Amino acid sequence: MGQREMQLHTPPLSAAEILRLPFDQYQRYRLVTEILGRIRNLRHPLRILDVGGRTALLRSFLPEDEVTLVDLESSDAVGLVLGDGSHLPFADNSFDVVTGCDTLEHIPPDVRRDFVAECARVSHGYVILAGPFFAPEVDEAEELLYDFMKSKLALDHRYLREHRELGLPDRAVVGRWFEECGGRVMNVGHARLDRWLALMCMSMYMDNDPLLRPLASRFFAFYNERMFESDRGPSVYRHAVVAALEEAPLPDCDVMFAGNENGAEANGAGASPVETAGALARELVAFDREQDVWRPEIERLEGVVGGLVQDLEGHREKLTETEQDLVGHREKLAATEHDLHAHVEAVGELRERLTAERAGFEAVCEDLRGELAEHARQRDIERAAEHDIADKLRADLEGHRAVMADVRADAEGLRAEGEALRADREAHITHKDVLLAELEATSTQSELVRTELRAEIERLRNELRPRLKNLKRAFRLDKGPY
Repeated sequence: MGQREMQLHTPPLSAAEILRLPFDQYQRYRLVTEILGRIRNLRHPLRILDVGGRTALLRSFLPEDEVTLVDLESSDAVGLVLGDGSHLPFADNSFDVVTGCDTLEHIPPDVRRDFVAECARVSHGYVILAGPFFAPEVDEAEELLYDFMKSKLALDHRYLREHRELGLPDRAVVGRWFEECGGRVMNVGHARLDRWLALMCMSMYMDNDPLLRPLASRFFAFYNERMFESDRGPSVYRHAVVAALEEAPLPDCDVMFAGNENGAEANGAGASPVETAGALARELVAFDREQDVWRPEIERLEGVVGGLVQDLEGHREKLTETEQDLVGHREKLAATEHDLHAHVEAVGELRERLTAERAGFEAVCEDLRGELAEHARQRDIERAAEHDIADKLRADLEGHRAVMADVRADAEGLRAEGEALRADREAHITHKDVLLAELEATSTQSELVRTELRAEIERLRNELRPRLKNLKRAFRLDKGPY
């Protein structure tokens, strides 16, 4: 029931580690182990179900047996089965022994009978339920311990509070429930009540002070090794209710513990364990009186340590954030590397495709070069033909120019003749009266001449028009300097 009993022990403990367990915790498992030792003479090894055994401590006490764990609360114990003791997830008669170490008192009273019945159902041999059962003196001792822890240590102990709220089970009633299931019942008591109360106060006091915890560990080892076997008396804190089912015989537990019940050494030499524990209690009282001297300094140092712890927490938070950022960067880097590999593969595929296309383009270019050479050869032929045509056109143009020169000469002659005619006309006009008759006679002839001249000019024009058109057409086709 010590504060440290919540520590989980997944790997089996060594013998030295078992001896350093809190004495109250050691008591319950050692008591069950001793009873199983009496049963083991009949059955070996044992298949055991530990109900409410999420700490897996029973495995350390019974390394040769097969111990299955079931509990409502989870832990990191290997093979722990999450389940309710009042509805166990196992078949009938699955185990040789079912145990419950300080478990029944934490179960609501209205389901305790179902719990007992389920333990009996899954066992075909024995059920051992160890823990505190109701008695006025036990109830008073727990009340004193609870008040001591609240007033002196400012602790609200969860398990003691549950004892107060739920009430301790009635040992006689539990025995009748087992008998209803066909079992035969016996009780084994342990842990003298007066000694248990004093030792619990001492252990809680030492466990509450970090400076005393090493001493507490040594004290536990001292009790577990030298005082456990003699820790019996007329009034005890803990009982083990043992139910033998079916044909299983009740174990002989009368000689289970050796040693003097008063706690004296067998040979009578030296101080008894009880006297040693009393001396330790006196030393703790002196230590408590001296706390007023050094407690303020301890509190100051605790404040400093608290500040350092806060700084450390801040650094841890920053470290956590940095680690998270690093994880994010690593994820991004991994994604980038994946994308890069994908791009490299895509580039490789593109390079191969482009290489293939380049080979095709080069073949096409080679064909185009051949066609271009052929076009160049055809162009040279066409240019040669164009030069020949141009030469012919130039020759035709020269001929047309010569014709035009002749036409101009003819036109000049006609112009000269026209001037002469105008002069003659003036002369005729002057001699109009004289020559009117002659002029009228000759006017008809003059008109005929004009008509002939016009016809000749028109004929020449008509003759030159096609040539001019041919020249213009030739000039349009010719891309050369002409």
